[in-house]
Amino acid sequence: MLFLMAQHVAYIHLKYSIIILFLVHSMVAHASDSLFTRISVAHTFFTTDVYNNIYCITPDNEIVRYGLNGTRVTFSNLKYGKPSTVDAGNPLKTMVYYADLQTLVILDKMLADIAVLRFSNINGTSYRPSVVCRASGGDHIWLFDELSQRVVRLDETGNLIAMSEPWYQLNIDAGTPVWMQSAQDQVYIYTSSGILHIFDAFGTWSKSFEIHSQPLDIVQQQLLLNDEAGLHLFDLQTTQEVFLPITCAGTTVHMQPNYLYCGNGTEISVYRIR
Repeated sequence: MLFLMAQHVAYIHLKYSIIILFLVHSMVAHASDSLFTRISVAHTFFTTDVYNNIYCITPDNEIVRYGLNGTRVTFSNLKYGKPSTVDAGNPLKTMVYYADLQTLVILDKMLADIAVLRFSNINGTSYRPSVVCRASGGDHIWLFDELSQRVVRLDETGNLIAMSEPWYQLNIDAGTPVWMQSAQDQVYIYTSSGILHIFDAFGTWSKSFEIHSQPLDIVQQQLLLNDEAGLHLFDLQTTQEVFLPITCAGTTVHMQPNYLYCGNGTEISVYRIR
C-alpha cells in the first residue's frame, strides 16, 4: 500500500510538470482575483504539498497541517526545540528541520515521527547544515554544510550519496545560503548575496543567476518571486518573466497546479488559479 501511495505521489509530480506549462498562460488569460478561502493561523513558516495541504509552524513550535476540506492534524515535540522549516515534497514522509539542534525529523502521513537524523553525528560524520531540503523524485536529503562548505546529498539513514567541491574551490559567490529547494533532479541554493546557484544530482555546480529577491518556490524551471514589481515567474532557461494577475500582500507565497497560497504571518489566503 505504501508503495502504491508513493507511486501516486510521483504521478502527481509528473502531472504537475505538465500542467504548469499551461498554467502560466491561463493565469494571464483569466486575470481575476479568485480568492478561494482564508485560513486564520499565526505562523512563522508555511509550505504546501501536492494534495493542496498547508503545513504551518506556529509560534508555539507546533506543526499544523490544514486541508482545504477543513481537516487539521498537528505534531509537536518540545524535546526537538524550535522547528525552522518543513519540506512536504513527499507528504508520506514530511521533513521538519530543527536548526538549533541540527536535527531532522521525518513524519508519516499522520504526522507521527518515524525517523530522526542528528547531523552532529551521522555514521561518524558531523555536518552543520544552514539549509536543508528533500531531493526531488525520492527520499534523499540535500543540505549545505557550513563546516566543509559543500553541498551534500544523503539518504534517509545518513549515508553519503554525493557532494560538491568546497565552494571556495568553485570560485563562486561565498554568501550564506538562505534558501534551498530541489526540482527535476537539481538543487537550487539562494545566498545572502542575491545569487542563485544550481547543482545537478551529483553535486556538480551547473550555473548561477543574480536574483534580486529571495525565491519563494520553484515551478518546473521557473522561480516564483514577489518583489516591488509584483508576483511573477522567472524562467531560468529563457530568463523571461511572466507577471501573475494576483495581488499578494503576503511575505511567503507557494504554488500548486490549482492554487496559489499567500501567507502574512497571521493568515493564509488561498487563490484558485485554474
